Amino acid sequence: MRPDAFAAVMATGIVSIAAEDHGFHRISDALIVVAVALFAALTIAGIFRLRPDLDDLDAPLQLLTFVAACAVVGTRLSWWPLGAVGLLGWLLLLPLALLGMWRHRWTGLRDRARGGWELAGVATSGLAICL
Repeated sequence: MRPDAFAAVMATGIVSIAAEDHGFHRISDALIVVAVALFAALTIAGIFRLRPDLDDLDAPLQLLTFVAACAVVGTRLSWWPLGAVGLLGWLLLLPLALLGMWRHRWTGLRDRARGGWELAGVATSGLAICL
């Protein structure tokens, strides 16, 4: 299982929110059911199968998809405890990501930078909305 597997939950939840905002309630409800089921399945699988190399700079950043998924599903369901779980994940993962960045010089970070690093901002924004 890849550390960024929760991106599917995040994307499904975002589309569910958009559908709800535009009055497509049945589509929104169906999508949030899919997102919650996928979230539960990935969480259980992650507990047993996910062994990320946290010394790798990309792993903690990719795991922030879990935080974003918590925020998006928590926002759609208006259930702040899921946002609180996401906040705990954020508090654990962000220092690991910063520590990984600290180990590289600026040029090393520039050469390794990927679009997935934006997940730190996405997860933080999602928590701000949810909580």
